[in-house]
Amino acid sequence: ETQDSGNDFTNIDIVWEVGIFKAQMKKEGKGHMVDGIVNLISTANSIIRQFIKIKKGNRKTILLNKEKNCKLDFQGEATYSANVVIVVGIKDFKSKGISNVLGSATVCRTDSVTNHNYIGVFNFNSNNLYSEGMNELDKMNFLLTVVHEFFHVIAFSQRMIENIGPIDPRLLHLKRILDSGKKLFLPKSTHFSQHLIPAELMNEKTSGLEVLSIFTLEFIELTSGIFKTNSSKLPNYYAYENIENYNHFLNYKCESDKPSEYRSVFCSKLDEKTRPTFCSGDFMFKSQCNQPLENNCSE
Repeated sequence: ETQDSGNDFTNIDIVWEVGIFKAQMKKEGKGHMVDGIVNLISTANSIIRQFIKIKKGNRKTILLNKEKNCKLDFQGEATYSANVVIVVGIKDFKSKGISNVLGSATVCRTDSVTNHNYIGVFNFNSNNLYSEGMNELDKMNFLLTVVHEFFHVIAFSQRMIENIGPIDPRLLHLKRILDSGKKLFLPKSTHFSQHLIPAELMNEKTSGLEVLSIFTLEFIELTSGIFKTNSSKLPNYYAYENIENYNHFLNYKCESDKPSEYRSVFCSKLDEKTRPTFCSGDFMFKSQCNQPLENNCSE
């Protein structure tokens, strides 16, 4: 199931433009936090490059100025030689009523020939910033958020989802869900349906316990012919580890007065009462079910 990257593909080259971010942080008296956040971005970049390759010949000379699609507060112009440029900033999300969000990304520019999004903006929440003094789970949540939002830029955008074409038979994990008649994504959302692809990086709500899985890599390949992914280094995706009957799993609904049949992934109402905390599916953290799902279960 490992995708062969071949000689026609090379590691994706991403520029994270942090000039605006540094200026904003300094202006708000938070300059002392910059180095830790830049190191966080660097780690996220390394993770992305382990899994995503791009077809040779797609390096661009990218001119960055005031992007009309993203309203960048970018002074002057800058030119980069890269596959993707992400402009980093900070934003006050409290005014939008979502003060607990860690960050959010927006697509700014798309190649009309390759369908490749190559400029995006990622804003950290100015009221909820990463700190090196956080506990390890919170640090992981921030790290996964940066990776998650980058994937929104290159693949998981509304335009990409609305224009899903025929599924290549080699993308067998996505095909299995679509062939069952189920929807990959939540309604009017750019996130996987959590009751079908649970505890996954591209779910709507994250906690730091999510896993990057073959489902995300296959969707990235599906959106544009210029990407190739490497699944050989994927972590164990415990949600699908011991499933013998995929049709049963995809159609499963919890019964409130009975234990869940998939206790490493789903909780029933009874489970929530009798098992308020338990080991996470990867045995890394203490976990609990508190996110209601569409299949009458919680996660």
